[in-house]
Amino acid sequence: MPLLELNGLRAAYSDVVEVLHGIDLTVGAGELVTLIGSNGAGKTTTLKAIMGMARTQAGQISFEGESIVGCHTTDIATRGLSMVPEGRGVFPGLSVYDNLRVAATPWIKRGMSLTREFDLVFDLFPVLAERRKQLAWSLSGGQQQMLAIGRALVARPKLMLLDEPSLGLAPNLVEQVFNILVKINREGVAILLVEQNAFMALEVSHRGYVIERGKVTIEGSAEMLLNDNRVKTAYLGG
Repeated sequence: MPLLELNGLRAAYSDVVEVLHGIDLTVGAGELVTLIGSNGAGKTTTLKAIMGMARTQAGQISFEGESIVGCHTTDIATRGLSMVPEGRGVFPGLSVYDNLRVAATPWIKRGMSLTREFDLVFDLFPVLAERRKQLAWSLSGGQQQMLAIGRALVARPKLMLLDEPSLGLAPNLVEQVFNILVKINREGVAILLVEQNAFMALEVSHRGYVIERGKVTIEGSAEMLLNDNRVKTAYLGG
């Protein structure tokens, strides 16, 4: 049974404009899966629909065999899904540490210790440990992306959704972020990655899907997609 399964998913932001036109997609436990496609193809909408932030008009979204259609985003997060949005979405007026605590709030309210999760974040991102009292707005773009990923990790995810984590980052930082995603995945966290740097995303992924105009047009192993002439021409620079 897949960890996440989308069957015939149709989703929209209003009653008038449907963005997804029947998406079928799975992510297995421990997998790293990439969604590639042009701007406006429906990649971000797919992630938002999974997290309950875009309206599901038809079809099914199942997580660990249970439907999450109609669930509130907070409930979805406590089931074990977390999302790193495009543009990072950190709270600029809060410290690094408080940004992490916000994500941990549901667990803290249950009296659970999150020492292991915080230690993991600070081990992966030593610069955040050094700057834990620093306000998020004063971090560099790369450090804010690290904080956004760290915040998603503190929420104890079984599956992380990431939307364009390389956006706006210098090449050396992009490589660092991707190396960290591989480490997170090797720790057992499944990842569904939306990324315009299709080559680098497929290089670290197990499988991938190509989305065009709200539909999956190609799917297969990362190796297959890297060698597919259609993908090469459209997304890998020929």
